[in-house]
Amino acid sequence: MNPNPVCFDEEVFYMHLDEVVQVLLASLKENPLVKAVFLKGSIARNEHDSFSDIDLYCLVEEDDVTGFLPHRLEHLKAYKELIFWDNIFIVAPQILGVYEDFIHIDLYTVTPKTLNEKDHIKILYDPQHYLSDYEPSLQASPAQFIDAVDDAIWFLYQYNQSAKRGNDLWCCHLLHLSFGDVGTILLHHYCPEKAILGLKTLESAIPGDKAVQMHNIMNHIGVNTHKEAAQYMCHL
Repeated sequence: MNPNPVCFDEEVFYMHLDEVVQVLLASLKENPLVKAVFLKGSIARNEHDSFSDIDLYCLVEEDDVTGFLPHRLEHLKAYKELIFWDNIFIVAPQILGVYEDFIHIDLYTVTPKTLNEKDHIKILYDPQHYLSDYEPSLQASPAQFIDAVDDAIWFLYQYNQSAKRGNDLWCCHLLHLSFGDVGTILLHHYCPEKAILGLKTLESAIPGDKAVQMHNIMNHIGVNTHKEAAQYMCHL
């Protein structure tokens, strides 16, 4: 085991993100099946830092998805070798990868039908104007807000039952679940334009006193202090 951890130059690492994007873009533009390339996430919102990942999206026609997917790794390796990758499906076919320099990339494949108009985008390539009508929104819909309220209360109810049973570990898990929904509720109230970003943006988007209360709740979600956390959460 190496006792000396590797040190990173954060400024250089930050600059690498743009370099990776440009190299991958050049490769993807050579593929005739790729109709558009764009970014989402913190880079698209100009909120990224040296710890950000790259959320890169390729738009292809519905009939071309099967033909495009086998070439994704080839395009990703245009920048550097991957030390880890996984083929998953969350919002779309996706390759999650980590490069030799520890940069994290998520490459999504979407079509005009499956394109989800959530979050801001940064268009890198769109010669046929597939994205001209894209209207981003990070606001929670009325249904999403109601779901957050319902779930926050439901998990607290489940917590109460678990606490009576003395299951401390499950109590902590249930409070964590409720905590995320409480974050969405606060954002919907104080910063609705970023509501669906959840805990990622919470600290910088809600009033300072509310952020302190959320910190206090999280500090108490533990096997010996979860009852206090639940009381603070109910009060908030």
